[in-house]
Amino acid sequence: MERASAFNPWLEILNLQLAVSRSAIDAFSSIIDANSSSEPSRSPGGLEWTTAHHVFRELATLSLLDFSVGYENPDDAAALIVAPYALHGGSVADFAPGHSVVEILLREGVTHLFLIDWRSATPERKFDSIDTHLAELNVAIDDIGHGAPVAMVGLCQGGWLAAAFAARFPSKVRALALVGAPIDIAAEPSSLSGIANATPTTIIDELLRRGEGLLLGRLLLAAWPLAQATPSEIRELLQSDASGDDEALMRRFKQWNLEVRDLPGVFYRQVVDWIFRDNRLAHGRFQALGETIELKRLTCPLFLLAGRDDEVVSPGQLTTIANLVGTPPGAIETRIVAGRHLSLFMGRATLAREWSDLARFLIGARGAMPS
Repeated sequence: MERASAFNPWLEILNLQLAVSRSAIDAFSSIIDANSSSEPSRSPGGLEWTTAHHVFRELATLSLLDFSVGYENPDDAAALIVAPYALHGGSVADFAPGHSVVEILLREGVTHLFLIDWRSATPERKFDSIDTHLAELNVAIDDIGHGAPVAMVGLCQGGWLAAAFAARFPSKVRALALVGAPIDIAAEPSSLSGIANATPTTIIDELLRRGEGLLLGRLLLAAWPLAQATPSEIRELLQSDASGDDEALMRRFKQWNLEVRDLPGVFYRQVVDWIFRDNRLAHGRFQALGETIELKRLTCPLFLLAGRDDEVVSPGQLTTIANLVGTPPGAIETRIVAGRHLSLFMGRATLAREWSDLARFLIGARGAMPS
């Protein structure tokens, strides 16, 4: 069985005996009996971000972090990283020196830079939907753009959300970079989409019953293989050789691993059904804030970065978007690189090469205006 990474939080636990039967639920229940409390997940805390920043805005679903440094005008074109709303937090984009998306973008000249860090859901937020998150993302973009379109960088689950936003509000997005993002699930199989399609509703019901309407991150963490990742596995993901700071990196990864998020039950169900089962975004049947959107409305420049060995999002599930959007082929850059899923955001070599190019793409798109 393929190993899964951090970005299949709600589905890896379901890679058991997936069948519509009582035995499947019994197998699932045996894993989480030791964590049967419905109390929200509580992360140990204490993991500091790598790069200096301040909180620009706090909303119910997100913290909008400002990493900007050295830009001359507050109205300079802004770039926004949309982190995944998954098991782990937005620090996946700022993990450690040499392993930080934020660090490389700032170093390469993307100086007006923000990041969406999705907040762990509370019981009061169990009915939050995809629309809830799109609406607050819209507020964040209006606040940082000051009326001008922004560049968006969507990571994994944050990628399909960014693409949906760009198709809903094309005039607000100057350029779009998608990294390891599931867009067209039918284009190429992956372990994540396979599990999603095989998961019976009864197991989803059981997951949410245990969390009293939330998907509890701590339940998923117990069944996630990388929770017990070996040093060699961590080095592979980080594309890092054993060195003087190796022990510190191992400790940091393990601490990062323990800081988990809870998800609203309604949002979780919609993601499983709309993205992974019905493939609505690719088929032009995705409902976003009152409109059925089609990706062909998206005409801004695109940068697509996929991992050849990505066990969560197969390259084709991302790159097929080039055939679905209205962006001219000459304004689409595509890179498929060696490495697993987490390597796309944390891998030292990938950050040094492909993310340097991605930074230049964002800077070059400053003069581009959506049509």
